[in-house]
Amino acid sequence: MSSTSSRLEKKGFLSQLPPKANIDDYEVITINGKSGKKLKMYREKKEQIDIDGLEDFTHSWTTFQQNLS
Repeated sequence: MSSTSSRLEKKGFLSQLPPKANIDDYEVITINGKSGKKLKMYREKKEQIDIDGLEDFTHSWTTFQQNLS
């Protein structure tokens, strides 16, 4: 299990959240070891998803139409 967690730590995962950290700002994965022990690892989200931007397809539609001609 330690080799798995060390590989994940190289990818930016933490075994504990920093003090006063907001859990919503972190992605969480759970690792199951051979012994059945579960370990949670945390990594800060790189970018927040803008839900309003996902619902607005104006820019995508304009780009699509420009590429048709």
